[in-house]
Amino acid sequence: DFGAPALEGLLADMRDTMQDLNGAGLAAPQIGVGLRVVIFGMEFNPRYPEAARQAGVEGTVLVKAYILADGSVREALVARSAGNSALDGAALRTIRESRFVPAQRGGRAVPVWVEVPIDFRLER
Repeated sequence: DFGAPALEGLLADMRDTMQDLNGAGLAAPQIGVGLRVVIFGMEFNPRYPEAARQAGVEGTVLVKAYILADGSVREALVARSAGNSALDGAALRTIRESRFVPAQRGGRAVPVWVEVPIDFRLER
C-alpha cells in the first residue's frame, strides 16, 4: 500500500538523510538486483507547483528512472501518481534534472532502474 506506515517511515528516513547530507538522497535499486545503493544529489528541492500550493494539495510521487553508468537520467516516468498532474510533473522534472552516483556491480558503474519517492508536503 502506497500510504502504508512502513513506506511513510522510509520516506521520513530518506528526508532525514537528504537533510543531513545537504541534499543527497538514496534510491534503492529494484528488488533482486545485486547492486549497491544508488545515491543521488539534488542541488535544489523539488519546486512545489504554485497552483498545488495554493490549493493545499500534498502527496508523494513515485518516479521510476533509468540511470546510466555516467549518472545521468535516460528515462523517467511516474510509477505511482500523487493524484495531481502538477505534482507528478514537478517530480519528473526534479529527477530528470538530478545527477546520480551510479550503481555498481563488481566495482564497475552500471545502468539501473530505480524508484525514487518525491514527497510534497506543505509547511504548516
